[in-house]
Amino acid sequence: MERILPGKNMTWKFSGKIRTCIHSLKRRVDGSFSAIPRCVFLKYTKYSRENAPCLAKKSLAHPAYSAVNTGSKGADPHRARYHSSVIDIENLDARQDFSKLPDTYTIFITEKDFFGKGEPVYFVERINITTGEPFADGEHILYVNGEYRGTSDIGKLMHDFSCTDADDMNFELMAERTRYLKENPKGVNEMCKVIEDMRTQERKETMTEIALRMLRAGRYALEEIVNISGLSLDEVKNLQTGHNT
Repeated sequence: MERILPGKNMTWKFSGKIRTCIHSLKRRVDGSFSAIPRCVFLKYTKYSRENAPCLAKKSLAHPAYSAVNTGSKGADPHRARYHSSVIDIENLDARQDFSKLPDTYTIFITEKDFFGKGEPVYFVERINITTGEPFADGEHILYVNGEYRGTSDIGKLMHDFSCTDADDMNFELMAERTRYLKENPKGVNEMCKVIEDMRTQERKETMTEIALRMLRAGRYALEEIVNISGLSLDEVKNLQTGHNT
């Protein structure tokens, strides 16, 4: 049984349990456990290259959350900017006033201590450099230190994310899901299928990168790229269109 960190594992193993993490973080942010909408997956076809579990509701009273589980290499600040912008697009209707955007929280749960200061959570906020005051645009970015261990909910949760034995987990929701995937025949089959799907997706991403490099080289016919990458001709043509724009 894999531990939850790093990478995409949390997305499919615990998509319905991410609110546990959000609750723990909200206790750090504002001391409350206000109602949080159900977890939904936002698979963006136009604006996004990746799926992220997102707790979102189009209401100023309900902030939107996106939880991203990643290794340190995937925690680049530009990725945080990207996720925040995608949440904004999803939460503003056509001709709706920009002031109606809810506060957004992009949460990176990193395998290592990305900033190396030993803190459980790093809060990133925009400020007006000239005045030194908060910019107050409602965008909030949090980096959760996956290496942190402590008696707080965050410390216990990070322990569970790195734990492979359900009996050693602190949160019953996490343990319950782990037992299902490890001990229940249906859960084992589900886990095997998703792992295979993940491997297939990773192979597709690798072949896509190869095709892009061949297009950039400018020395290969489309048919050659198709034969080497295994992508369809239409897929290669779409990559070519994006490469040329």
